Amino acid sequence: MTSLNTKVLIIDDEEDLARITSKWIRSGGYDVVCYHEGKGAVEKVKELKPHLILLDVILPDISGIEICKVLQQDKQLKEIPILFFTSSRPGETENLESLGAQGVVYKPYEPHDLLKTIKQTLTNFAEM
Repeated sequence: MTSLNTKVLIIDDEEDLARITSKWIRSGGYDVVCYHEGKGAVEKVKELKPHLILLDVILPDISGIEICKVLQQDKQLKEIPILFFTSSRPGETENLESLGAQGVVYKPYEPHDLLKTIKQTLTNFAEM
């Protein structure tokens, strides 16, 4: 599932990082949309119906954790795989996957590893 029909939504308030990340993800053949606020993110997910969400944990107005919880309560939206995007270190984030996310991407990331994680997550989710 790597085509411009596969949409990835990046929710991150760091606009420069989101722009660079979207460039790398696009280079992998994905369509990418960036959204820079926590507030309104659930509505954006409903509007865009992405195939995968890259969700920053710390946003200024509402945490990515809260957004994830809301998405997990919606029958349709909980079917969208979520990768948390965080500056935290492994060991500080052991509870994130228990919230319903399929994984964690640590900032800074290696572009190749990010694309590999996205592809693997989409493949695993498609097989479910």
